[in-house]
Amino acid sequence: MVLLGLFCSTSAATFADHATVASKALAEKNVLAGERAATLKERLKERQECDEAAKQDASARSLANSIFHIQHNGCILNIHSSSVFGMLIFTDGSMWQIAPQDQYTAFSWVSFDPVIITPSTIKQSAYQYNIANQASGQVIQATLTMGPTYNGPTNHWITDIDLINNLVYLEDGTRWLIGTADRRILRKWQINDTVIIGVNNNVNAKRAPHILLNVQMLNHATASCIFQ
Repeated sequence: MVLLGLFCSTSAATFADHATVASKALAEKNVLAGERAATLKERLKERQECDEAAKQDASARSLANSIFHIQHNGCILNIHSSSVFGMLIFTDGSMWQIAPQDQYTAFSWVSFDPVIITPSTIKQSAYQYNIANQASGQVIQATLTMGPTYNGPTNHWITDIDLINNLVYLEDGTRWLIGTADRRILRKWQINDTVIIGVNNNVNAKRAPHILLNVQMLNHATASCIFQ
């Protein structure tokens, strides 16, 4: 495990490269869809390398599939490191604040352990999500404090939204049908919003096996991947 004991010394320039959590970007500050799409060619080689690594992680997908119905391998994330300040950092650059009672558990997790994100099952919890370690079987509570690295090789963002048909399109060409109950949430999302693909652990998981976590809005909608 790589420890980030000096995590607080990370430069502001580094933070600027991350999608900002819960601070909806104004229209004039949004990156134009064409500009962001232009980076796809630059990211293609990196993503292919990540895909190859993901293929080797078949055991993690097998475990996840035994519990959930997984439609998109992008929901399998990996740990990069943890800090003594109760922070868990993923390889996509996202940072998660761990609930105090779970920090000891998370501190024992190993770099590159595969994890999935699910909504918290505790109502009105200060920690909105669960992180389930697919290697150890342990689950902790956490909240997202910093989004993935902007335009990172495993980062996902919205390229189009169809409010009439409740559809969200991502930069990797996938199309997602949003759960009817989450239509109101979808209305506030915008093109170029960064999303993290998670897993739905609710009663409607059979119809909508995943969640799309909108980083800028810090909310999520249940979804089914209907084209990839």
